[in-house]
Amino acid sequence: MPFIIYCTGVSEAFARFGCQTKGKPVLYMIEIPEGKSIHSERCEILAEYMIEHHSTVRRTAAVYGISKSTVHKDLTEKLPRLNPKLFGEVHQILECNKAERHLRGGEATRIKYLRRADIANHQEHDQPEDPD
Repeated sequence: MPFIIYCTGVSEAFARFGCQTKGKPVLYMIEIPEGKSIHSERCEILAEYMIEHHSTVRRTAAVYGISKSTVHKDLTEKLPRLNPKLFGEVHQILECNKAERHLRGGEATRIKYLRRADIANHQEHDQPEDPD
């Protein structure tokens, strides 16, 4: 039974089904295999992307245009029931990302303050000299 999928941009999820959206909203009909739901198919698509790209939940959500909560719920609650083998691989990536998140956060903070310092330095040098 075909389902209508609304694509809002170019994404790898729909590249699997031959979609070329070129950044414009497009309707596509895709065939969901017998015995599968659109949700189970989405879980597997998200898992495959995360494994292939060693991606984070945030990045996966951004690529597919869905919320982080949806990605996380699909991968941690639904995927173990649907495809335990695939979940094993995803779980390793999720644990790795969890272990590294404090490093990513620290790096982001460091960059933030470097940018602020750079802006402050430019503003100081752009001020006209006091003629006194």
